[in-house]
Amino acid sequence: MNRFFVLFTLLTGVVAFTPPVDAQFSLDGMAGMVTESTITISPEFPSPGEVVTASIDDYASGILGGEIKWFVNGVYATGTENSRTIEVLTNELGTPTIIKADIVYGGTTKSITKTVRSQYVDLIIEPQTYTPQLYTGRALPVIGSIVRATAILHEGFTPVDTSNLIYVWKVNGTAIDGGGTLGKFQTNYTVPMGRNHTLTIEIYNRNNELLTRRNINVPVKEVDVRLYEVSPLYGLSYTMRNPHNFVGNSITLRAVPYNLDVRAINSNLFTEWRINDRPRQQGSTDPFTITLERTGSGVTPITFKVRNRESLLQGDETGVMLQF
Repeated sequence: MNRFFVLFTLLTGVVAFTPPVDAQFSLDGMAGMVTESTITISPEFPSPGEVVTASIDDYASGILGGEIKWFVNGVYATGTENSRTIEVLTNELGTPTIIKADIVYGGTTKSITKTVRSQYVDLIIEPQTYTPQLYTGRALPVIGSIVRATAILHEGFTPVDTSNLIYVWKVNGTAIDGGGTLGKFQTNYTVPMGRNHTLTIEIYNRNNELLTRRNINVPVKEVDVRLYEVSPLYGLSYTMRNPHNFVGNSITLRAVPYNLDVRAINSNLFTEWRINDRPRQQGSTDPFTITLERTGSGVTPITFKVRNRESLLQGDETGVMLQF
């Protein structure tokens, strides 16, 4: 019993004399963190003449609560006193915009500067799909087709030396060539599955400094076959109706496969004309054209089907009712 009492006394003595620990905060624990104040802008890579939002990022610098003065291109920005965020209109092409913030804290002034490049990137998208010569619209990509993309960087009014630039092309976040390629301002890629995809271009200099980045959403369409009448006098008629009146002793129809992969036009392509739901053997070397002779009166259904045997998602079928 005495041994238990002595042990209990020692333990209670230890507890009684344990000093309390106060909660403390010290910047010493942030020694491994980046404490430099910076100015960030949004959007990150603006175009000339675009309004950007400039913000001070100094939460780890220990100067919170200081007086802030903003300057744009060396001119004091009135009405922005002590604001951590301001809006700035970027300069014209070829002239950088210089944003400076003076932070006064504890009798000292700390200046931070951000230079916004006055540049932009043109992205030219050229789907390698078919449209007729007189069509005034643009060819559109389909799944499995090829798209040629070109990036043109503008930094002023003189051409940019692309041989000193590194281009990184990405489709849905995946690099096309596995990484950057020096001078590759143009690339080809295969359209992935989906109704759209994101094409990204990143341009670096030889010091691996990111100069600009641009994303573009590319819509993906389907092959769309249209039927038109071909007149010996007027050529291709783009006003064919359904039902279509058969005037004369014969009529020539042409199927136009909008957005079909150009590689399939003279390659492994399946085409079929049907009259009254019966296959019609082609008498010409052009699989997209058929000539019909008048045989009586009434209404006759004409259908046309096309499909790329190497990419089964590239295909379509259409038809028209011929009224004799």
